[in-house]
Amino acid sequence: MKPGMPKTKYFVILCAAFVIFSTAISAQTIEIEDMPVKTAGYGISGAWVLNSNGYVADSVDFAGSGYYKFTILAKGTNGNDGWPYLELRINNYVCGPIVVNTTGYTEFTTYSHLENGRYFFSLNFTNSSGTRAVTLDRVTITATDVREEDWLVRLAETILVRFPNPGSYSIKNWQIEELMWGVAKAYETTGDVRYLNYVRSHIDGHIDENGNIDIVIDDTIPGILIVWLYQQTHEQKFLTAATHIGEYILTQYPRTSDGGFVHFAYLQDQLWDDTMGGLGRLLGALGAITGDNRYFDEGVLQFQVHAAHLQDAASGLFYHAYDEDGSAAWSDPVTKHSPEFWARGNGWIIRGLADFLQYLPAGYAGRESLVLIFQNLVQGLAQYQETQNDLWFTVLDKGNRSDNYLETSGSLLIAYGIFKGLNIGLLPENYRQVASNANTGLFRRVYEKQDSEIFVTGVSASTSPGNYSYYVGISVGTGEDYPYGDGIFLQEKSEVVKAEASSNYSVSGLVKYYANQNPIPRVAVNLTGHSIASFLTPSDGTYLFEHLVQGGDYQITPVKAPDSDVDANDITTYDAALTAQAAVGLRNLSDDEQIAADVTRDDVIGTYDAALIARYSVGLPKLPDSHVGEWAFSPEFREYQNLVANYTDQDFTGILLGNVHGDWDPVLLAGRKIPDRYFSLPDFEVQSGETFELPIPYLGDENTISVDLVVKFDSTKLKFEGVNRSGIGSEPQLFSHVRNGELRLGIFQTHPFDPMNEILRLRFKTTKSEDSETTILIEKYQQNESEIFQSRSQIKIAGDVEGAPKFYQLSQNYPNPFMLGGARFRFTKIGYTIPERAHVRLEVFNSLGQLVKILVDGEKSKGFHSVAWDGKNENGELVSGGIYFYRMKSNSFHSMKKILTLK
Repeated sequence: MKPGMPKTKYFVILCAAFVIFSTAISAQTIEIEDMPVKTAGYGISGAWVLNSNGYVADSVDFAGSGYYKFTILAKGTNGNDGWPYLELRINNYVCGPIVVNTTGYTEFTTYSHLENGRYFFSLNFTNSSGTRAVTLDRVTITATDVREEDWLVRLAETILVRFPNPGSYSIKNWQIEELMWGVAKAYETTGDVRYLNYVRSHIDGHIDENGNIDIVIDDTIPGILIVWLYQQTHEQKFLTAATHIGEYILTQYPRTSDGGFVHFAYLQDQLWDDTMGGLGRLLGALGAITGDNRYFDEGVLQFQVHAAHLQDAASGLFYHAYDEDGSAAWSDPVTKHSPEFWARGNGWIIRGLADFLQYLPAGYAGRESLVLIFQNLVQGLAQYQETQNDLWFTVLDKGNRSDNYLETSGSLLIAYGIFKGLNIGLLPENYRQVASNANTGLFRRVYEKQDSEIFVTGVSASTSPGNYSYYVGISVGTGEDYPYGDGIFLQEKSEVVKAEASSNYSVSGLVKYYANQNPIPRVAVNLTGHSIASFLTPSDGTYLFEHLVQGGDYQITPVKAPDSDVDANDITTYDAALTAQAAVGLRNLSDDEQIAADVTRDDVIGTYDAALIARYSVGLPKLPDSHVGEWAFSPEFREYQNLVANYTDQDFTGILLGNVHGDWDPVLLAGRKIPDRYFSLPDFEVQSGETFELPIPYLGDENTISVDLVVKFDSTKLKFEGVNRSGIGSEPQLFSHVRNGELRLGIFQTHPFDPMNEILRLRFKTTKSEDSETTILIEKYQQNESEIFQSRSQIKIAGDVEGAPKFYQLSQNYPNPFMLGGARFRFTKIGYTIPERAHVRLEVFNSLGQLVKILVDGEKSKGFHSVAWDGKNENGELVSGGIYFYRMKSNSFHSMKKILTLK
């Protein structure tokens, strides 16, 4: 017998001595007084009253396999502690319980799937506390056609009637959120816009047009509904609100010492299954709609941490909670987790994992570990599925105990997770029967009243961690009592409908860059409509959505996080110059270039756009109306109505706003080629506290309209004090930003610069009081979009009055290696220091020890000196590539260093 075999009280025991009448039926009404077995109660005018534990029973032959509808005409008597419960039991199957909550006769209907043959059925009154009673009149049995989508629609319609004012319910009530999420799934399944509007009216009143939420963002409950509304409507206010919640999750959500999210802030060190049931789907959806991998990374971490503390290695099941300091009453002194495997807790985890994995791209770091956690959990749950009713007990592994009971909400969540695992390819096909059996069993947990409203039954109340007695003592009710039961039923049905759809349609395409057709990686391509999924493009920029439902309506939208995959050379002041030229009519831009230049997104290209691009290029903070660094796509989305075919080549073109010159290249993002072009700068020997100006020569040509500089210096020794515009004058636009020893500076104008000796001077002041040396590195000098140059200047700071150095030193040459040849500025510079006037000889030798070149041979004053070598020997001939050595001799000082030359 499996661990989840049904308990004795769910069997209907009928003695062979009873006289049972049987009739083969397709539709038949049976009067209660005609039913041959009655174990308690009394008869009144054609009806039967059950006021203590007992049942009425009959036997019926069912002519064919299928779904049967059991309609019971009954009324109830309200006891001191509530209305009576009634169960329909068919052999060992339990349907209901039905809450008979009317004092007048009302039809209550429940359903069961049966194979053809003879079945005992009984109406059981199982709770006789107080003065409760149920009066039974008749049962009508009808063969019926049942479609999963019909049930989904009927319950959704019931919710709209039962909760007519969605905007009046708190958006911080988790039970209402689950109800609304179910209605959202009904919209995805049916496309009925009333369901979309219903969910929207619940959220809309709490978010203004700027995306501000009227609650303190210390609770993530409304997050998934807000994300979903953005997925469906693409309205910016929903994205803004969702991002606010997302940033709270990433930066402020309270955690345990190993980074796990606590369930409530006041439970400072407790992990619960419940947490990831909601946050799993939210983190996945946020990663998809924003393209921000931080949400994916966080989701992977959270599931790994929760599994490490809560998943049982032997069974694969999850304990309900973990207390880091072990102080909770339910905490095991060794493992620190709670003692039982709670059904709904495992349901939260399986749903959260499945929903997160539908967004997490294949191949993403950590995905394989989460799939293994998911598969081990499903394997364990399958072992504990009760074999008659095909559901799960509220304490999963103790189904043999008489006080344990089959619980609906946990069973719905588990079935949902298995169906979704099958639908998105996480599980092998042998689990389909497990899911299908569970779905059949769950039909018996729904009843309807007067052929109108329907209810989910057997739902346990809100539950904290505890021991076995605590779980089985939790009160059980219907969707009227606990609305999350109805919401989870709709969620489960949405996955069943997808599983039933016999379609294998697909949509695929490529995301490429507008100017050079380079593939764009790490674009979140989002599928919404009949299904929701996300695909993160790999290095080849491709995406693929499979197993799409025939006749479904879909929309595909690409998203890439702002400032992602943007190299320092992708947005420069050259882009600002091109934009300024377009603004004054000196340049015509293509349609895509205009999108890249219009960084205010107001459909007008002006010099303000150019200024915003220039600010971004030097690292200044973005202004509120600046969209530089964001990604736009054309088309914005693709729609497919009533899908009936495969679609290929559904490409999108990406544009990085601000990248007007269009040379964005993902291959270069890992690190651009180190420049091999250099120019000469003077070295300085200065007194502590002295100000000096470093001249930057003009390296441009007759077409230069922009110059970008990146200058690095030691901010503990030098302070940047400003720019002397000596060469360019006041006309060009100049933007600069200094931070942590890095100066980024950009200059541009609409017409080419006039030739000049130097473009500007950078003013520095020394701050070190003692003798020291430092370097100013020109890491990047770029005019327009041409090659990048580098250079450096050695600065000798004298701490005493005379500024005399106190030691001999031979510095390493720069650059090393350096490129031999006739190209501009291809030489290497060697610096040296002498503390007194002395004779200096500096020579270059080849690897055989043969003299190549004498660079210095004579008297030199004290101080810092440098000399350049152009790679030529004493005869003026260029040496071959290889290893060379340079040696300095002065008085008793001798030093040698190595040079590597390339050709």
